[in-house]
Amino acid sequence: MRVLVIGGVSFIGLAVTRELLAGGHEVAVYHCGRMEPDEARGATHIHGDRDALEAARTRIGAFHPDVAIHMIAMTEAHGTAFTRALRGIAGRAVVISSQDVYRAYGRLLGAEPGPPDVTPLSEDAPLRERLYPHRQEQPRAEDDPARWMDMYEKILVERTVMAEPALPCAVIRLPAV
Repeated sequence: MRVLVIGGVSFIGLAVTRELLAGGHEVAVYHCGRMEPDEARGATHIHGDRDALEAARTRIGAFHPDVAIHMIAMTEAHGTAFTRALRGIAGRAVVISSQDVYRAYGRLLGAEPGPPDVTPLSEDAPLRERLYPHRQEQPRAEDDPARWMDMYEKILVERTVMAEPALPCAVIRLPAV
């Protein structure tokens, strides 16, 4: 199988890349190019910015992935760019999400009203109603490296990718890591 891993050279993405390569799959990793880990040797490297994924559509299309995995979609814009860049190219998609989409997380933060949700949570547990869990009252300054967190919202990433009929997608919600 030909697999594209967006964000496939660090943290969990590198582990996914390593396992896919070990399993005999053809792998391409899309990343910014700041590092070229030895564990990703054997993969095709496509360099580009996560925020400019659509600009790499031709280069991604040349690899022609059967499956595209987005490890680092953090905002609605990332989800939109992913579906636009991959529809008509990849047959299927996987997006890595987070347990922070659940209402229980919002209640833990004190952002959602009500008592703690019953645990363990199931996959269909209620989602947070309040979006943007890391947004502060005052927007972060333009030059603040954490400014992206004002737009962080995995619920919107999930909704965006699941709404694209031309790119069947599975969402995997990871626990806090």
